[in-house]
Amino acid sequence: MHCLVEKIKDSSSIAFLLFRMTKGCTVSIADRVRIRRMLGKGRTQKEVAEDMGFSRATIRKYQNDNGGAAPAKKRGRPMKVDDRTARWMARALRKSKTTSLRSVQAEAAAAGYEYGRSTIGRAVHMVNPDMQYSKGKKRRIISAVHKRKRLAYARQLLKNPPNWDNVIFLDEKRWGVATPDGCSKFWCLKGDKKAMQQRGKWRGDGVMLWGGLAARGTTSLEPTSTSLDGAKYRHILSKALLPVGEAIAGAKYLLVQDGAPAHRSNACQRYLKNKEIRLLTHPPSSPDLNPMENCWGYLTQQVYRREEPFRTLSELREALQVAWNGIDKAYLSALVHSMPDRLREVVRMRGEDTRY
Repeated sequence: MHCLVEKIKDSSSIAFLLFRMTKGCTVSIADRVRIRRMLGKGRTQKEVAEDMGFSRATIRKYQNDNGGAAPAKKRGRPMKVDDRTARWMARALRKSKTTSLRSVQAEAAAAGYEYGRSTIGRAVHMVNPDMQYSKGKKRRIISAVHKRKRLAYARQLLKNPPNWDNVIFLDEKRWGVATPDGCSKFWCLKGDKKAMQQRGKWRGDGVMLWGGLAARGTTSLEPTSTSLDGAKYRHILSKALLPVGEAIAGAKYLLVQDGAPAHRSNACQRYLKNKEIRLLTHPPSSPDLNPMENCWGYLTQQVYRREEPFRTLSELREALQVAWNGIDKAYLSALVHSMPDRLREVVRMRGEDTRY
């Protein structure tokens, strides 16, 4: 560089040279061709940089560019897995949702090939960058009959809307110690519709809670289980709903709950009738029309924000209670008053699943 400046007598030439070597200068197509030709003749990056007046980083960029005369060598050790084996690994992982890196590793070891799980993962991404380890998206299958019922429900409430400030939404939700929804991950392609799955049966320990919300507040969180029946549900209503119902939703409030067997039981229906509590009919396959589902999602985000997993069920239950007590009333009001928008979305989607 110093010797190059000594050769240039004209000050304007020196200024032009310094301008070209500044960061962000534009390299013309003709200069790119000259760089590649000079590199192709065996000249070093330093020599080309001095002759062309560019930095070595610029020369290195066009040396590594596609079509360069002297492509740089790949650094590091060569891949232990060849392309054919990597494609076989990718097919094996996509074959079943229960296939894991460990099972592929065991199958390869049985054939006489020893690979680490991290090596298998890198090889799979090498042949197919779209492969990802995910639990897929939740899919709700809505039958034609349920679509008609959802559409009729939405049109009826849009025509004769209730006072949403007097409505209490109820629901149950279960959380796992390790994962918030009890679903395990699997290997799939990004955007693959086959990767979408319905939630299966629960495995492992978890906490199941019942709760309700209205525009002005919430009920208490009550522990429950998958074996909830009419008698147990009636006890939950008398303990958690009746003491706060009028305070959070007015004297003549309405209840919204899904069609779970305990909710539809004769014991529950008789109890609500004796207490003069009215029910707002809820269509089947419609969690998007119950803001409690969004509230459960908010709790999940708050609770599983921590990096360390929960060690005990009591620790998980305590974290859920703290998050429930910290819910802002403005958030509750926004959820409840989103019901007209939800109903209009159901009408627009002709009963199909909505973004809620």
